[in-house]
Amino acid sequence: MNLKEFEGKFLLNKYNLNISKGLTISQDSIKQSGLQIDNFPVFIKAQVLSGKRKAAGGIQIAHNLKQATLEISTMFNTEINNEKVEQILIDKAVEFDKEFYTSIMIDSRSRRPLLIISNQGGSDIEEIKKTNPTSIRTLEINILKGIPTSDIQALTHDFDFSEKQFKNFKTTINELYKCFIENDLKLLEINPLVLNENSNEFTALDSKTIIDDNAMYRQKIPFQLRTGLRAKTILEQRANDIDKDDHRGVAGTSYIDFGGNIAVLASGGGASVIAMDALISYGGNPANYTEYSGNPPAEKVTKLTNVVLDQPNLQGLWVVGGTANFTSIYDTLKALIDVVIERDFTKPIVIRRAGPEDEKAFDMIRDLADKHNLDIELYGRETPITLSAKYIVDKVNNEKHLGGNI
Repeated sequence: MNLKEFEGKFLLNKYNLNISKGLTISQDSIKQSGLQIDNFPVFIKAQVLSGKRKAAGGIQIAHNLKQATLEISTMFNTEINNEKVEQILIDKAVEFDKEFYTSIMIDSRSRRPLLIISNQGGSDIEEIKKTNPTSIRTLEINILKGIPTSDIQALTHDFDFSEKQFKNFKTTINELYKCFIENDLKLLEINPLVLNENSNEFTALDSKTIIDDNAMYRQKIPFQLRTGLRAKTILEQRANDIDKDDHRGVAGTSYIDFGGNIAVLASGGGASVIAMDALISYGGNPANYTEYSGNPPAEKVTKLTNVVLDQPNLQGLWVVGGTANFTSIYDTLKALIDVVIERDFTKPIVIRRAGPEDEKAFDMIRDLADKHNLDIELYGRETPITLSAKYIVDKVNNEKHLGGNI
């Protein structure tokens, strides 16, 4: 889960770190309490999740209340990289002499935390790589040892730190690492981390933070959960809650609302992604993406099916997946079809599934389809996943085709 700047600073504030002082506002808070700024200049910073906000006009400086009011009004009525600005951070200006880039991230290659430092802060790390790649220093962190002082000395040997500055820099790095570990972060980036040479103090002016979604269950944070760059919908939250504290298979951990008219229940990891691509390529308009796999119990499939069918304006349901190895096709499809019958879902349904007990499952569905007058077509391993996407699009569009239907 990506955090906005003020949310990341909320985490940092628990540690022995200097952080630029700011006030987060919304349009509602301004209406209720007005705009109160005591000291100028201040930075007006759009709180969005997308990167490169400065280049998109998302960071401005104001030297008086009139200028601040104008910048805030303008920012609230614009989008930064296609993201609506809902909060703004008014950040107190900090005097500094030098800027540094620091980040800690999970390196997928070494499977260790990776510390990255540069004395060319203030610019995007990709820009630093282009203009001054030798300024970028990296260290793979042994989680059993932490970050030894000698390694920090080696990384900063030409930074011209005084003894006091090095001590404060070392403390800052160790506190950032502590924040990274204790909050299950995938990324913690401070850019810039600035140095005031008179006070020898380092201050974090900005933060980019990503929490590992798989660890969210043990992180008590006061921020609204989100999907990508937006807050999670009610259906997304309901789907995600199905797997919460229940590790018997997967049903709903991955759920994204798209707002289309074809409900999707997919299985098979990469196969489900290919299926979505195929659906769109045939002109289908998916209402959602979700996946169930790993032989989830019937009650979890029941809950996920109810979430999927709660979407508005559905014109069809597509149940699709590769050939399962140990997921019971009978148990999962029985749970699904029971929900369809209970809810009297009369829209077209296309099922493409294969695996253990698939023939038993198909015989069961044929009987129930006849009994309840359901509009269902069944396809097994002989039918490509991508072709079944065409079939559900055709049915939703009331087009006829030849196929192995019931």
